[in-house]
Amino acid sequence: MSVKTGSPFVPELGEQYRGKLALLWMGKNDLSYDPATTDSNPPSVVIARTDATFDRLAPLIMRSLVLGYFLNQSVQWTDAETRARIAEVNAAHAARYGDLFLDIQAFMVSPLIWELAEVTPTADDLAYQVDERKPLSLSADNAQFNAAGYLAISRLIYQRLIELGWYEEPTPDVASLPVVDNFDRANGPLAGTYPNSGGVRWVNMEGMYNIQESKAIAANTTSDTVLIETGSAGC
Repeated sequence: MSVKTGSPFVPELGEQYRGKLALLWMGKNDLSYDPATTDSNPPSVVIARTDATFDRLAPLIMRSLVLGYFLNQSVQWTDAETRARIAEVNAAHAARYGDLFLDIQAFMVSPLIWELAEVTPTADDLAYQVDERKPLSLSADNAQFNAAGYLAISRLIYQRLIELGWYEEPTPDVASLPVVDNFDRANGPLAGTYPNSGGVRWVNMEGMYNIQESKAIAANTTSDTVLIETGSAGC
């Protein structure tokens, strides 16, 4: 099947989740620069692709975050073109999206990333940060973060979602706070208030479970299969 040059491609999965929260972090590989080859993806093209994606989502979903690019481990100060390209894309996204833009490069070279990653940086890590490159202790390879690195970024995203009012920390409800029940009482139906619970009761358990030898067993079974182990939480 022939397709006309410039035809838009719209993935079905993208349409399916169009009304959800979107994190846009794409196009960095398209920005690769090799002075020995023809440059087919200048920063302006990469920026436009993210903008087009955001604009398609915007009419239906006002919860789109754009994540910035960062410098890989191998980037040297002599790679002025690569550094300039990354900076150009990040600056354009920051100007257009404001609070909807997360500057991963700035975060990557800040002390905050170590706090959120729960990692103590080495001397080499700090040297890489001074050089504005991805630290070794947060890297799976030259271009990718490891689990600790992505944990830090996910926590940064989480903080921004709260700041934007897109997510609220759940308020603990006293009635749903976990209270440990060791079932350390006489055999019989699991019902009513149990010891050391502060007055909390098992709800809708009458006739469903029996206490048997400090364990909770389904009342309508002839087996001894334990459905609730000692120390389980009740509501």
